[in-house]
Amino acid sequence: MKTLAIFLIGLGILLAASDTFVQAQTATSPVITSLSATTLSRSGRLLIQGAGFGAAQADGQVVVGGLTAPVTRWSDSSIAAYVPETTPLGSVFVQVLAGGRASNAMPLTVTLRQSDGRIKWRFQADSMYIYQRPALGLDGTIVIHDSSGFVYSLQPDGGLKWIFKTPAFAYGPPSIGLDGSVYVASINTIYALKPDGTLRWQFSDPNSQGVMAGPTVGPDGRIYAVMDLNGLGALALSPDGQLLWNNAGNPVMFEYGNLGAEVVFGPSRPGGAVDQLYVAFDRQGDSHLWAFRLDGSPRWVIQTGTANDMFMQRQAQPAVGPDGTIYLTSLVSTIGWGLQAFEPGGGGLRWSFFPYPANGMSAPDVGPDGTIYLARSLDYLQAVDPNGSARWQFFDDTIVDYPVVSPANNLLFAGGRPDFGQPGFVRGYSLGGQPLWRVNLGTEAGGNQIMYSRPRFAPDGRTVYFGTTILGGSQANPYSYLYALDSSGSTAVTPPPPATTDSVAIQQAEYRRSRQRLTVSATSSSASAALRVYVTATGALIGTLTNNGGGKYSGQFSWSVNPQNVTVRSSLGGSATKAVTVR
Repeated sequence: MKTLAIFLIGLGILLAASDTFVQAQTATSPVITSLSATTLSRSGRLLIQGAGFGAAQADGQVVVGGLTAPVTRWSDSSIAAYVPETTPLGSVFVQVLAGGRASNAMPLTVTLRQSDGRIKWRFQADSMYIYQRPALGLDGTIVIHDSSGFVYSLQPDGGLKWIFKTPAFAYGPPSIGLDGSVYVASINTIYALKPDGTLRWQFSDPNSQGVMAGPTVGPDGRIYAVMDLNGLGALALSPDGQLLWNNAGNPVMFEYGNLGAEVVFGPSRPGGAVDQLYVAFDRQGDSHLWAFRLDGSPRWVIQTGTANDMFMQRQAQPAVGPDGTIYLTSLVSTIGWGLQAFEPGGGGLRWSFFPYPANGMSAPDVGPDGTIYLARSLDYLQAVDPNGSARWQFFDDTIVDYPVVSPANNLLFAGGRPDFGQPGFVRGYSLGGQPLWRVNLGTEAGGNQIMYSRPRFAPDGRTVYFGTTILGGSQANPYSYLYALDSSGSTAVTPPPPATTDSVAIQQAEYRRSRQRLTVSATSSSASAALRVYVTATGALIGTLTNNGGGKYSGQFSWSVNPQNVTVRSSLGGSATKAVTVR
């Protein structure tokens, strides 16, 4: 009995010791072992490796230069985050906060984004690909929705504004309202986001297999979309998320393997108001084109050929010309792939264009003058007159992807590849079909980068945006890019000069031990800079100085210990360090 008692007591001590060890392990601080870069531009993607971050983010944070960084991935040993756009230039520190504890501080040099010839900037998305077309707001904001479900909002200069996460990949291209609201779709839900990236509302169709067209903001400010089989069908939502109408279509609309398309709008008669919308779906071999009035009443529906091609057009995408004519490329089984034009009043066929060869076609794109552009048989670029006759074709034995024409009607833009298994490029063409310039996308992470989304021009035609994928790239660290290209002229663009760095000086750095209070005053050669105070030894942020005007700044901060030395960093890149006087 005594032996058993001793054994039980010993076992209890071991269990208690084990419990104490686990608690001590749990209470340890997170540790950063490495960063993916030592120098990175503002809004650059940063991978942080280490231990003790926690299996999920919960209340964890990444702090870069004293600012909370947007995060896309979080595990116990790896985090993907973005350098905040307002991070001070120069040397800063990166820390992970998890479980109420702070990690060690790792240095990072933050720079401005740099242009590279025609590339104004490129933004690295934390996903394998960007398939959906970018959206543009009236203020120049660019929004993309990637294959990981991340929605990114970017400034016209490429600075990251915010990130929002949907449960799955993008089910359609994003759209932006007149008030800056952003609309995206994932599975069977449409999300409305405020201009600051927070959720305004969401609308779900629980019986649907998913969104298969839209969400697209219409000319009346309403949000239009089409839900897949067993759902509501075509629908319109008010800007505050109320269902205004829905129509399943006759025949019922559905898509086999839907990947998303834009809802397009046009007038029912030339010169009239925009009063109709158009969508096309394959119905698993029974393809149709539907026209609806903007109040949801059916206008007409016609049978078409299938528009699905794994290389050139994965889901049908109609286009509307300036006179209201609707264009669609499809495979007519008895003839082959062709471009067809339909009149908007009743859907009557105006003409068909069946070139040779035509083993597959891209979606059509229509210029302001009514000229239609498309790619066919992988490597032909084709222009068609509004009357259905061929204007020109270009062939140089390279693959052509997703041609689109500038709204300024002065440039045609398309992706390209010398062949499958090779790095891609993008190219600008004259409206007569002559190549003007080319930008190579090159290799990334051991794979070949190609243009993967349909491009979109800015309204003035001077910038074109597109998403990419990296075929054969890293599976452990997948990423892709959104590019902003200068599409003006035909010569190289001179990069803008870097921003001027201000001069910073510290007049006072005084610590009162009895009150645990730090007083700092400083000056900057700029009266509009933001000045922040850091502990020089650790990089920990103490606080932001108050701008008193005239380049003078000051602040008082509660601080438990004397920081010994403080560094003041400016948002414009200047910095200064001073020893702290103790009183």
